[in-house]
Amino acid sequence: MTDRRKAHTRLGGLKAHILILMGLWTILVGGVLAWTLVCHAVGMFESARLEARSAFEKDLVYRRWAAGHGGVYVPATDETPPNEHLSHVPERDITTPSGRALTLVNPAYMTRQVHELGLRSYGLKGKITSLNLINPGNAADDWEIEALEVVKEGEPEFSSLEMMDGQEYLRFMGPLVTEESCLNCHAKQGYKVGDIRGGISISVPMAPRRAVAQQHVVSLAVGHGVIWLLGMAGIVVAGRRIATQIRERDRAQDALERQHQRLEELVLERTTQLRQTNLKLTSEMDDRKRLEQELLDISEREQRRIGRELHDSLGQQLTGAAIMSKVLQGKLDVASADHGAEAAQITRLINQAIDQTRSLSRGLQPVDVESGGLVPALEMLTASTRDLFGIDCTFTPDADIQIDDPAIGINLYRITQEAITNAIKHGQSKQIDISLGADDGAYRLAIASDGKDFALSTGDTTGMGLRIMAYRAQAMGGYVDISRGADGGTIVSCWCPIEQSDKQKESGTKS
Repeated sequence: MTDRRKAHTRLGGLKAHILILMGLWTILVGGVLAWTLVCHAVGMFESARLEARSAFEKDLVYRRWAAGHGGVYVPATDETPPNEHLSHVPERDITTPSGRALTLVNPAYMTRQVHELGLRSYGLKGKITSLNLINPGNAADDWEIEALEVVKEGEPEFSSLEMMDGQEYLRFMGPLVTEESCLNCHAKQGYKVGDIRGGISISVPMAPRRAVAQQHVVSLAVGHGVIWLLGMAGIVVAGRRIATQIRERDRAQDALERQHQRLEELVLERTTQLRQTNLKLTSEMDDRKRLEQELLDISEREQRRIGRELHDSLGQQLTGAAIMSKVLQGKLDVASADHGAEAAQITRLINQAIDQTRSLSRGLQPVDVESGGLVPALEMLTASTRDLFGIDCTFTPDADIQIDDPAIGINLYRITQEAITNAIKHGQSKQIDISLGADDGAYRLAIASDGKDFALSTGDTTGMGLRIMAYRAQAMGGYVDISRGADGGTIVSCWCPIEQSDKQKESGTKS
């Protein structure tokens, strides 16, 4: 997938999330609006019910007041004629001294007239009713019969929304409890104090409340709509801002990836150059090693050639001169004792030269595997060192040590030879102890000398001899270590593995 397709996918995912968020915001605002409307409707219902309960309680108060006074006298008119249901009551109708006719109004009669006045004044319907009537005009309708049955069972009130004459009303029914003052009219019906003998029905018109509620609903809808629009606008603005940040991040990431790719190319280029340089250096180091090896081989061949020349040519010539000198000595002894003594001195000098020539020859051509290997060569080197330099030089090999590899033998011999030369030349040593052994899969050579100390490692000097010793050890896969002895002086140690690879053997000095 390309970077552009990845960016398109991320923006598509953002769009989906924004649409989901818009949907959730719409559901949230719509849910809040719906809940608010439900609560408003419930509140409207409760408000109407509270109004009905308030009217009911006021009816109870003034009924109780009127009943407590045994009723009230009002002028008898067409609208308030004498109550025929009170005909058994003495003094139902009286005339004042001034000749004004009055009639007794009991609480039920008063309540009915108050309800008629309330209906004309503010549309609130009221009715006193019972399942056991005195006045048939107070007969209960179907809803009132159901409500009276409910309150008769002990419920404090009953209310519901009902349609009456094509209009919606909140109908409320509250119980009428028989009191002592009520028995004047209702004792004959068998009621006792505390009995529920009926109820007062209050009907509150809902149309005015619906009109007010409709205005509130419009206001709520508009308010919630504004909140919804603001939320949607915020979501859109935030989405665009996030989309801009995504594009900027993608551009930055693309730039970073291009820079990273460029760095990788540079690293690859530099790595290639370094690899080529390394190969070149390796080749040069290999060439240098081959050159050094060739120099060692040439030096070794030249030393062997010089050794053979000293042994075969100069040695034979000196031997011949010694024989001739010996013959001359015999002749001179006959002729003159003094001349014979001089000839004998010449003969001794020639013999000493022969011995030194043979020692030099053995030093230049030391190791002959077929005739005994390294150990005999080191023994001869020790002896010649004692004879030539007049110092105490010893050689101590392990009893079972045997080195037949000519490359290892010649390298160990040359290291020993170089260490002896350094000890005599630079350390002015008087005693040199040489040891040769094998342990832990390696040959171990040590040359300990007294006298002055010299460099402790091949890296501390530019001397060719020490460098050649280190190179010879490396050619065998080993190393050379130079340290000070416990009592002074110098110890040159060489370590090389017994088992060598073919490559190591090929890199050794050819015999």
